[in-house]
Amino acid sequence: MDAGRKSARRRKPADGTLARLRHALQALALPAETQAGLLPGFVLETDELALNFDHGLRAAGADPVVRLSKVERGALEALEGLIDRMSGPKNAHLWTRAALCDSAQWSRVRQAARAALEAFGWELEVPPSRLYEYIEW
Repeated sequence: MDAGRKSARRRKPADGTLARLRHALQALALPAETQAGLLPGFVLETDELALNFDHGLRAAGADPVVRLSKVERGALEALEGLIDRMSGPKNAHLWTRAALCDSAQWSRVRQAARAALEAFGWELEVPPSRLYEYIEW
């Protein structure tokens, strides 16, 4: 196998992992009105946004091909810390659609997500809708 094909094959898992992380960051960085429109009304938007980021972050950490720079890691850790500090029963009021739109904490999350996108050199855009499609029974 030539070196180019071997290298491309090794990058594929990281490319998929990083795409998932990029989409999660993009969703967290969008304006609140756009975030609320990403998901159907029968899900708790705040939970889904945070869980999607957590999943992307964990997948990137577990992928042996992914190599994050110090700046990238720092931006992700800052965002993760903000979300972690918002968690727990005493902060249940922060996990509503109203809080997503109006709270200073979610505004800081959006800013930190934008900073993470910038650290990776990724654009702020609406992630593909297929990531946020649900089947309602």
